[in-house]
Amino acid sequence: MPLQTAEPDVGIATMFAACSQYFLSGQRICLVGGLAIGKVRDRFSQQISAYFSRWETVLTKALRKKGYPAKEAHSLAEDVLIGIQGSIVLARALHDDQIFVRNLKKLKARCIHS
Repeated sequence: MPLQTAEPDVGIATMFAACSQYFLSGQRICLVGGLAIGKVRDRFSQQISAYFSRWETVLTKALRKKGYPAKEAHSLAEDVLIGIQGSIVLARALHDDQIFVRNLKKLKARCIHS
């Protein structure tokens, strides 16, 4: 996983590229996010929690390597996950992929151009 193994800026850029590629390939909703808010949530709650927790932890570590203080890195990682998941939902609901694209660019800039 590049976010764990690559230099922070490379890993973070790779993460955003993968999110963009997935969304723009027609997979307009995150399966895990869909499960998290759907009726099957209780059956998969541990797996969903582990998925998002791991993503947040790995992103926080990459941001720490960039020099962010611990609390700021954690807060930014949360903002990124919320922003990605929220923009997927909003873009899908409004049938406007550019909502997702614009938000991803803003989030990436916050992480990489610190």
